[in-house]
Amino acid sequence: MKSETLNGQTIRPRLVHILTSGISAWGLLRGQLSYLKESGFDVTVIASPGTKLQQVADREGIGIAGVQMKRAPALIHDLRSLKELTHTLKRLDPHIVHFSTPKAGLLGSLAAYRLQTPIRIYTLRGLRADGFVGLKARTFSALEHIPCRISHRTVCVSESLKLRAEQLRICARNKLHVLSPQSSNGIDCSRFRNTSESQFAGSQLRFDLGIPSHSPVIAFIGRLHIEKGIVELIDAYDTLKHIFPNLILLLVGPKETYQGLPRHIENRIECDQQIISTGMLEDTVSAYAASDIVALPTYREGFPNVALEAAAMERPIVACKVTGCVDAVHDGVTGTLVPPRDSVSLCRALQRYLESPSMRRAHGESARRRVESQFSNVEVWRSIRIMYEELLSERGLPLPITEQMPIKRHRNRLSDPQPASGDELLQL
Repeated sequence: MKSETLNGQTIRPRLVHILTSGISAWGLLRGQLSYLKESGFDVTVIASPGTKLQQVADREGIGIAGVQMKRAPALIHDLRSLKELTHTLKRLDPHIVHFSTPKAGLLGSLAAYRLQTPIRIYTLRGLRADGFVGLKARTFSALEHIPCRISHRTVCVSESLKLRAEQLRICARNKLHVLSPQSSNGIDCSRFRNTSESQFAGSQLRFDLGIPSHSPVIAFIGRLHIEKGIVELIDAYDTLKHIFPNLILLLVGPKETYQGLPRHIENRIECDQQIISTGMLEDTVSAYAASDIVALPTYREGFPNVALEAAAMERPIVACKVTGCVDAVHDGVTGTLVPPRDSVSLCRALQRYLESPSMRRAHGESARRRVESQFSNVEVWRSIRIMYEELLSERGLPLPITEQMPIKRHRNRLSDPQPASGDELLQL
């Protein structure tokens, strides 16, 4: 079936994305939503209401619906959110519901299953259970089983995440898929680029933050949370600053209010004048441009967008040898992978880059070439569109018939500033 009509009007396949917060949609689906709309889909995003959700609608030209959801466990509130989400989905009557991020994945899958939405897709962006042990690990693993099992397809954002999901047996293997190329949205290499304009933005950020032009900068971009390896990063910095007295540690991202950093680490950040915490930045290109090295000592990932952004900006990255990072970083070529929770290994890897500008440059250039050839956002969007069309066709549902707009249109409309990133890191 190619299309359906109602009263002479062609029915566009109705697609609903559900995410916990507006900032998730802003960062994780940037450009993808407008691409799908121009490819013939009727697109709506459901997330917690607020300014950022409205900005998504304005930027992408799609519909929105606000349903308040909390990231942290809150049983009574979650039940109210589930009820409201179910009512909203019933009103929208989508052909496809695509949910992601932990809380939205759980509530969205339950609501869509209750309504028997024809196509239910879950994007698995990481496994929270890997950050815990004992009862908490078992609880989070059980909760992850729900959206995976009642979805028709579970999209893993990396090959290593798919392997881990198979090991945990969170759903049938034939439901697990990885897009080609990997990641959930790819990277816009026309935006993240080492140009004279981005270098000027980096210099301006250094000036605004009082960072001398000659000071080496290690940047971390993402949530300030213990799971992101902030404790080990501070330990490594404490050792390195004795070797490099002018060293600056630049932390870009929000403080986590739920199970965030230990108080003594927060005190270290607040009291050391060479540790600069900016909070969220509207333009993370300037943060990459202001840095010499990017550090991502995370304990777990799905697929770190920060690694792609750093690569596109020709910055080497030191990350941990964990799920997701092993797909995003070519160890010894585009960056360095170290064991997780190991501040000594982290310190040594950062020191090698600080001591060798030539290695920084070589790994940065290799990273740029790799991200251009393997992680194009347009190719990711095409893979998603093809997946939707295959599932619609299998069920005899209406297919999109509007021709896709030229790619140039997407690049033009995506020139607005991007918020603080590690956009995927903000949510896991």
